[in-house]
Amino acid sequence: MKGFQPKRADGRAEWRVIFDFFAQLQPGETVKDETLLTALDTDDMFKLRRLAVKARRRLWEECRRSVVNVRGEGYRMLYATEHEGQALTYHKLASRRMNDSVAVAKATNLDELSDAQRDWMVKVQIGLSAMAYAVDEHQRRLGMHDDLITNLQRRVEALEERD
Repeated sequence: MKGFQPKRADGRAEWRVIFDFFAQLQPGETVKDETLLTALDTDDMFKLRRLAVKARRRLWEECRRSVVNVRGEGYRMLYATEHEGQALTYHKLASRRMNDSVAVAKATNLDELSDAQRDWMVKVQIGLSAMAYAVDEHQRRLGMHDDLITNLQRRVEALEERD
């Protein structure tokens, strides 16, 4: 049996090639898709996107930085002040997916299931609904807190202007 043979002559995993490009970027800088494709010796954009996802996750862990895909160009290193926006975008997408999972579970025709399957599916529906409610309620409360903080900031500024 043969041991592990790296695909690349330099021994790096393909995702690590992308990671190395990302790690060298300064905030606001972009690395072009063509550069990354050349480094991977491929023209497969799907492969590039898949590898970039892993590289971005490792970038979060190892460098506490993040990149964003710029359609038709490449990947841009985010400024630290842009991380909140990216995180909220991911949160919004996750919330939509959670609500979709509840909708699919509720759309199940329980009459087509055995008694045991039906009992399990009802538990799944209840569990998913509870999680979706918790996520939505948390988001609602965060919005309420943001509003309160904004109002307090305005009041403080008004009081400071009077002095």
